[in-house]
Amino acid sequence: MKRTRRHPAFPILLAAAATLLLVAACARPGALQHLGPHPDRLPRGVLFAHALGAIGPYTYTNSMDAFTTNLNRGARYFEVDLSFTADGKLVCYHPAAILRKRTGLLRPISEVSTAEFLRHRCDGRFTLMTFATLLKAVDSHPGVYIVTDTKSAFRPSLEKVVQIAGQIDPRLVHRIIPQFYQPGQWREVARLESRYGAFRTVIFTLYRTHLDDDGVVAVVRKRRIPVVAMPRRRFNPSFLRRLRAAGADVMVHTINGREAIESYLKQGVRGVYTDHIIDLDQGDKPGARPNGP
Repeated sequence: MKRTRRHPAFPILLAAAATLLLVAACARPGALQHLGPHPDRLPRGVLFAHALGAIGPYTYTNSMDAFTTNLNRGARYFEVDLSFTADGKLVCYHPAAILRKRTGLLRPISEVSTAEFLRHRCDGRFTLMTFATLLKAVDSHPGVYIVTDTKSAFRPSLEKVVQIAGQIDPRLVHRIIPQFYQPGQWREVARLESRYGAFRTVIFTLYRTHLDDDGVVAVVRKRRIPVVAMPRRRFNPSFLRRLRAAGADVMVHTINGREAIESYLKQGVRGVYTDHIIDLDQGDKPGARPNGP
């Protein structure tokens, strides 16, 4: 039987082909191992205006009034609740039943048209809005960032966030800080970053996960997650130290009052979510609170 002679360069070509296949495999979304780098850290002592911040005793309004009020108070990082309407628009709204009552909606937001939603007012006075309206306002204020708290399905919500930002100004994507809630959802964030560029940073928020401290630390270390947010009931100094050793900054929510905020900052958290940005020591009582931050 006649043997086929191989070209001398065959081993080199084979190795090159194997390398290309490996690179291609790693480039596939399914092959992602961790988030990309996020070297631009949050400022030390940062305050996130929770649900766009309070207006006096009124919290969770997610309204244009809240955004404007707290922007004028000096807020530059705004956390906002986002929900889909029946016709697929993303609006600034927390879907808890108590907010439905406060806005006068008779049905869940998923059953309400955008037009109907916008005809209502939170607490009878505060202007409701779409996410696009909020981002247009943000676009006119350089240095302002949006932290997303998606209450509808995660992937469609985050895709819609990026789509809306791109339609207004593609640079707005870099002023979005997405929160994700389950360990595997980092992949969706990484997929969007591979297409549109890096977000300001990324937050793994713990109020929807059942992972224990060990599990959270393992995910943070393996996936290179830059920021972890947690409710105050989840916070403890040991957990904080372990997360920082794993490379993550820590945020805590929702903290009101100057003394309480300063206490957390002294313990080493990067910052807090708060209803009250500047008048922290006036004793304003937060309004009715839905489940979740």
